[in-house]
Amino acid sequence: MVTVAFPYSKDIRQAWVQFLQSPIPKIAHNLKMEDRWSRVHFGTAVNNWAGDTMLNAHILDCTKGVTGLKFQAFVHFGESGYDDITKPYLSGKGKINRLHELPIEKLLLYCGIDSLMTWRLFVKQMRTLGQETYW
Repeated sequence: MVTVAFPYSKDIRQAWVQFLQSPIPKIAHNLKMEDRWSRVHFGTAVNNWAGDTMLNAHILDCTKGVTGLKFQAFVHFGESGYDDITKPYLSGKGKINRLHELPIEKLLLYCGIDSLMTWRLFVKQMRTLGQETYW
């Protein structure tokens, strides 16, 4: 499995919108947020959502507090701490998100691991639910 993370710029906006509108299957952890984000920031709905690992986590275990991606990555794959670098830069009560201050290499590594964990979790969840991925 290969994961690619890249910085977004206005130069690739049209290509990204084309991807969002394409028939290529897409997954997310918290699809509702990702879909809203795309509608607000890119002015388009996302075509062909294939799954939401957060909703799947709720289906598989509805215990409060266990559906977050970081928790799921730890429980299923033993992956922990990859978000430590981002924590000081995230917003909180009365704070503004400062991720733009994080060195781009570190931010892209975090994004790549986050995406990889989402994909691996999706595949595992689909198998647990008796659904093989269709691509």
